[in-house]
Amino acid sequence: MKTLMLLVALTVAAHTCFAADDTAYTTNNAFSVSLSDGSVILCNPQIEKVPVKTSYADLTIPLDRIAVISNALDTSESLLLMKNGDIVRGKCDLTDITVISILGKLTIPMANITEINSRAKRKRTFNDSPSRRNACINNLRMLDAAKEQWALASRQMNGAEPVIVEINHYIKGDTTPICPAGGEYTYDVIGKNPTCDCPGHKMPGGF
Repeated sequence: MKTLMLLVALTVAAHTCFAADDTAYTTNNAFSVSLSDGSVILCNPQIEKVPVKTSYADLTIPLDRIAVISNALDTSESLLLMKNGDIVRGKCDLTDITVISILGKLTIPMANITEINSRAKRKRTFNDSPSRRNACINNLRMLDAAKEQWALASRQMNGAEPVIVEINHYIKGDTTPICPAGGEYTYDVIGKNPTCDCPGHKMPGGF
């Protein structure tokens, strides 16, 4: 039932929020695009490079080198996690992005996007240190506190699946933090601590 409702919502969104056409759908979806309303679209972005304005230079980064683009909706800042573990902070200089999905060809405003995530399997590399590990553990504590606040506000019980977009409202920047060592966070269900896949990055007493 939830799946049917999601499909209906996405179809309505395609007709009311995005420009769409009858472009043939391909099942080779390399990316997922998360939207501010909680929707997630599996798709192929129709761009090759992403322009980013940073404090030190104007960059043009090939899309195939990017693992995650995370947008803070209440600021103009984006965080880009590269596939080699590098992190770039700056303004993603795009007003919208065109993708091809099961809904056809959609043009989605960047203002509605919380995250663009590569779904391709990649070799994980970590650049860890004691200070980065401590910073990551602080991020995990922040994620855990945000989960608890969301669960309390929305009356969720232990075992409930997290709604990441809603939980991120309780985090500064309204976005998922980035592990400084290149790890990736999993929020996990309510009642369990969030985790990072970088070895040794774990909340004390976590389970």
